[in-house]
Amino acid sequence: MEDVQIDTGKLEGDIAAFLAGICGAGYLLSVEKLRTKFAPTTIIP
Repeated sequence: MEDVQIDTGKLEGDIAAFLAGICGAGYLLSVEKLRTKFAPTTIIP
């Protein structure tokens, strides 16, 4: 465990990528639910 180091510059990028993935998944799930109620042209601008 002595060799384990965390580079904060890379950690920030990893966190940003993780959050972007969460937001993208949330968007896709939201659109999927909305498509059952509305036409695709109404949902996606």
